Amino acid sequence: MEWEYRKGFLEGKGEKKIFYRYFCHKSPRATLLVFHGFGEHSGRHLLLARTVAEQGFSVLLWDQRGHGHSGGRRGHIDRFETYLEDAYLLVKTFTPWPLVVFGHSMGGLVALYFGAKYPHLFEGLAVSSPFLDLAMPIPSWKKWLAPYLASLFPTLTLPSGLPPEYLSHDPEVVKAYEKDPLVHRLASAKWFEEVRRAQQLLWKETEKLTMPLLFQVAGSDHICSPTATLSFFESLPSKRKEFYFYPALYHEVFLEVPREREIVYLHFLRWLERLF
Repeated sequence: MEWEYRKGFLEGKGEKKIFYRYFCHKSPRATLLVFHGFGEHSGRHLLLARTVAEQGFSVLLWDQRGHGHSGGRRGHIDRFETYLEDAYLLVKTFTPWPLVVFGHSMGGLVALYFGAKYPHLFEGLAVSSPFLDLAMPIPSWKKWLAPYLASLFPTLTLPSGLPPEYLSHDPEVVKAYEKDPLVHRLASAKWFEEVRRAQQLLWKETEKLTMPLLFQVAGSDHICSPTATLSFFESLPSKRKEFYFYPALYHEVFLEVPREREIVYLHFLRWLERLF
C-alpha cells in the first residue's frame, strides 16, 4: 500500500473543531478534496476515497461544521461562507497540489461556491446530485415565513424531511443511514436561508467556473432537482465540462446498488484519468 490513513482535527473559526480524514499518498498524482452532503459525514464516502486512493491519488475528506465529528450546532450555520473558510483552512494546512474537488448534494453546492471564490486553486471540480434547488417545490407560505424565522429564531431547528428510502435503491445503504449515529435530520431556519442565498449568489458567479467540470446527476432524485442542475450546467462557460445523467438512479449515485454504481465510478475515474 503506497498511502497511509490519517485522521484528526483542525481548529476552525469560532474555535470549532473540524474533523478530517486523509488518505496520504507518498507520490500522489493529485489530491481529491471531498465535500459530503447535508446531515451526513465523511465516513459515508470512504468507498469513493479508497477507490480513488488505489488509483494513485491522495484523498482529503472532512466533516463540515455541524456534521459528523466536527463541532457546531447540528444542521445550523450562521453564514454559508463559513463552510468555505473551513475548506480553505484544510487546503492551506495540507497544501494538496494539484487539487481536484468533489462535492455531493449540499457538498456540491459548497464545492461549486468554493470553486467560484477560489478558481485558481483547482485543476478540476466534480459534483454529484448538487443541491442547487429542491426536487419538490417549497410551499409559498414556507418561503414567506423562512426569512422571519431566520431573523427572529435563527437556531430554531426542525426535521429536514429528508426521505432515506429515496437515497439509494440499495436497502443496505438505506438501513445503514437510518442507524448511523453521526447522521442527523435537522435543519435550522438560518441554515435554510443561508443555503437559499448561496444558491442564488452562485448563479451570479458562473463566469468564474472555467476549470474542467464533471456533473453526475441522478434522474430519479427526490431530493435535489435534476432540472435545476442541467440549467446551471448549461450556463457554465467551461470548455471542458461533462454531464452524465442516470435516469433510474436515486440521489446517492455513488452508493447505488453495485451493478448501477459501477458505471458512475467508471465515468468519475475516467474523468480523473483525463485530467492527470
